[in-house]
Amino acid sequence: NYIDSLPDELLYMVFDLLNLKSVKAASLTCRKWNNILFSSVYTNRFTFVIDAMKLIPSIPLSFVSRAKDLASQALRVLAHTRRSYRNVRWSASSCMNLYNSTIFTTIDQQFANYLTRLELSLDYSTTVDIFPRLVQTVPQMSQLRTLQLKDSDWNSFCFSNQDIIPTLRSETLRHLMVRSQFKFWVDLPQLESFNGSLSVIDRPERILEPLAVPSLKFLTISVAETDNEFKTRQPTVIRLLPPVEAMHWKVKLSSDEVFLTICESCTTLTELGFHRSLCLSNIGVYSNLDKLINLRVLTINDLKIADESPLDLDFSPLTKLEKLSLAAVVDSVTLPKSVQMLELGVNQNNEQSMINTILDCSEQLKELVLSLCAELPEDMPTEMLKILPRLKNLVVLEIENGYFGESTFLCLESPMERLRTLKLYEDHLRMYRFLQLKEKFPNLKELVIESLEKVSKSTNPDLYSLSAADFTSRSSRFGSSAEFESYFTSPSPSSSDSD
Repeated sequence: NYIDSLPDELLYMVFDLLNLKSVKAASLTCRKWNNILFSSVYTNRFTFVIDAMKLIPSIPLSFVSRAKDLASQALRVLAHTRRSYRNVRWSASSCMNLYNSTIFTTIDQQFANYLTRLELSLDYSTTVDIFPRLVQTVPQMSQLRTLQLKDSDWNSFCFSNQDIIPTLRSETLRHLMVRSQFKFWVDLPQLESFNGSLSVIDRPERILEPLAVPSLKFLTISVAETDNEFKTRQPTVIRLLPPVEAMHWKVKLSSDEVFLTICESCTTLTELGFHRSLCLSNIGVYSNLDKLINLRVLTINDLKIADESPLDLDFSPLTKLEKLSLAAVVDSVTLPKSVQMLELGVNQNNEQSMINTILDCSEQLKELVLSLCAELPEDMPTEMLKILPRLKNLVVLEIENGYFGESTFLCLESPMERLRTLKLYEDHLRMYRFLQLKEKFPNLKELVIESLEKVSKSTNPDLYSLSAADFTSRSSRFGSSAEFESYFTSPSPSSSDSD
């Protein structure tokens, strides 16, 4: 058989083209294909899932019987499978307490030698029961690269009086995500990325020694601290970090001291993001960003200054900065000539200032995101839209939270020849077709229109273009433009018409 003579690598490519149902059928064809799919590196495509949270109903009287049935089924499959799963996801709850220990032990016995990714979603009682076993088994999982631990019930108060704080060790783990208030330390010499609470990577006894994550490069703080004592230690932990390349705050940051420590101690950062509120005492504190001279990507979604001084931001000292996402509405922005991708918050008060900012970097700008505050037609920053054709090298344009009508783009005085992608985002989209869309964006390759109701994406933007003849013909049937627009707010082109 010719196909049996193909190397495994080519069969991998063939299987990649099949959906999961077809792959299952292929696995039943012959032993060779079954081994390739479930006993080789190709097994990385699949995840073995045990989800007690989904399968056990919320009817107390059926907990015992359903838990027993689920446990029996899971253990039977685990005990007899010949598949070398490398990815395992286990969601457990207290209603499975009688079986959780056995299930975890069986997972360890069956997959420990192959496991590269382990995802655990546990409630309070299961975490307390399983974590000591996890601490024992993880060091023995020689292939483990990724570990995720999540609280399924997020009862942080349950861990507030935790007496014993264990240490998780591994010589192979490279990626750790912890969305849990369960307290533990880590000793992970190969860890490259961490996502969770900063306290997890702190040192036991909070000593002033380098952290036990010497290879850390990517840090995401996504869990707010509940330990008031640790909050005072945050600056110290940041100073003890190895030379990280990327740091993202997905919780509110309102400490001048922490912000200053980041600017002074993390000078190797090439990427920094504040995705929740950043609250500082005065604009002078904020100016310390100048010290992060290696920054290439900076994100600030919400910025507040306690003394209510003008938000005049000068990024010109950051001469390596390539991408700035500033969704926060500020008074003025000064950019270095290196910026190629830009996001700005725009309202009626700062429109002219943001126009000046954009024009100052018009030659090098390739991607632009405008986050607008426009709920009514008169709120749309038409002067901002008018200057867009002057961005001769712009390839991608995104407009968020605008009021889009059929005539939105008529204010463009000349075509945008280089634009290839146009994205429009709005809570309640009023229009799906636009006058002279093709004329204004003659080389458009992709149009994305997204609202709460639906997402429309097409590689044939002509479907969304309304000609002047169509406009005249249809509008003549109505007494006013408002009546016309009400009629014309129709569903997007059907999927049968789209590419």
